[in-house]
Amino acid sequence: MAGRRRSLWAAALILLIAAGAWSAYRRVTEPAGVRTARLRRGTIREVVEDRARTTLPHIVHVTMPQEGRFLPIELPEGTSVAKGQAIARLEDEDLRDAYAESLSIVRAMAENVTAARAKVKASASRRDYLKWLTEAREKVYGKDGLSGQAIRETRADYLEAEMDLEGNAAQLQSSLALSSTSRLLPIFLRRILGRTVVESPIDGVVLQRHARNVKMMQAGEPIMDLGDMRGLRVTADILTEEAVRVRPGQKVAVFGETVGGELAGRVARVEPMGFTKLSSLGVEQQRVNVIVDFEDGELDRLSRDLGRTLGLEYRVRVRIVTAERENALLAPRSALVRGNGGTWRLFVVRNGRAEAVAVVPGASDDEQVEILRTSSGDLSDGDEAVVAPEASVASGARVRATEGD
Repeated sequence: MAGRRRSLWAAALILLIAAGAWSAYRRVTEPAGVRTARLRRGTIREVVEDRARTTLPHIVHVTMPQEGRFLPIELPEGTSVAKGQAIARLEDEDLRDAYAESLSIVRAMAENVTAARAKVKASASRRDYLKWLTEAREKVYGKDGLSGQAIRETRADYLEAEMDLEGNAAQLQSSLALSSTSRLLPIFLRRILGRTVVESPIDGVVLQRHARNVKMMQAGEPIMDLGDMRGLRVTADILTEEAVRVRPGQKVAVFGETVGGELAGRVARVEPMGFTKLSSLGVEQQRVNVIVDFEDGELDRLSRDLGRTLGLEYRVRVRIVTAERENALLAPRSALVRGNGGTWRLFVVRNGRAEAVAVVPGASDDEQVEILRTSSGDLSDGDEAVVAPEASVASGARVRATEGD
């Protein structure tokens, strides 16, 4: 009885070993199930996408031209202004009175100069007369031998007239100098009066007002900001590792909920200096500003077709096309795996077996990658590539496609 039980246990053990061996054999000999996708030719675009905001190349900061009492003009934000239009005023009553007084001073100084000229002329006439009289008496008294008292008197009068002439001439020069200086006063006051009306230096709109109520303000204090919305552009801060692929002239799509559609633009400039910015997760990121100009007519189309108008500092998104290839051989990104030495390879299914092909990838997007060339083997449109191959898949292994694209 005991012998029979041992025989049964031995038979059961043999069956288990045989089942295990058969299972192992099936795993080795049966093809592994893999997902595949066909390689195809088509167009691929490599893009950089990120958040951005609308900006202006120039914002004019209008400030107080001089100290004074600010008298605002009612111009709400968004109001269009023309170049030369009055946008603010300063109280000018005292300056106008001073200007009128300065004109009176100029006239008085001019009259003073006229009087000084007349005195010089009269002094010169008296001096000339006394000179003639002195010379005449010297001749007469010299011949007749009369007393020299008359000569001395006329000579003294002549010298006194000479001194008066010199004094009046000096007074004339002083009057001329004062008159010339006084003429600068109304010029200076007229210049100050001209600054009491603050004019817009550009054609644009009022972006922001800094002063609204009547008050005393110092020179240089901000009044309002102006900008020309026709020059609206987009500024995107792009990660530096992505910005190295961005070049001026590349196509850009501006989109997002703010736009409600898609506007065409081009990269105008990549700023040369980056900056550090904290992400929403508190991670430091190195970024750089990329400036994007709208294509001609795009902002008008936004207003005309979509009934929307973009303002300054509006949030948008940009999609910059950094590379574009037509008729490129495309493979799923998940089909590429790292090979030896950092190279790339993919497995294609041929005659029921996986064949490893070393490849050189090119442009890529979220789903596809361009195959520029192969280092070994050959690839063509229609080949089936293994998608996300497992580590057990090796070159020459039997495979079986479970699903394909």
